[in-house]
Amino acid sequence: MRSHIGTDDILQIQTPTYLKDTNVEVVVVIQPLADAEVATHCLSFIPHAIAAFILYLVFMYYT
Repeated sequence: MRSHIGTDDILQIQTPTYLKDTNVEVVVVIQPLADAEVATHCLSFIPHAIAAFILYLVFMYYT
């Protein structure tokens, strides 16, 4: 996953896990991107967003 840290210096991550009332370990690696990677990333998130939305719809349909 790639994200953007705003002027408030806070990274916000929201991702569905479909886990409820469960202990988990979360590992976060923050690594700055080169400017060329940022330009590519701006377009690359669209398929991921669509896939996440489809997974959400499937999950909601079967629950």
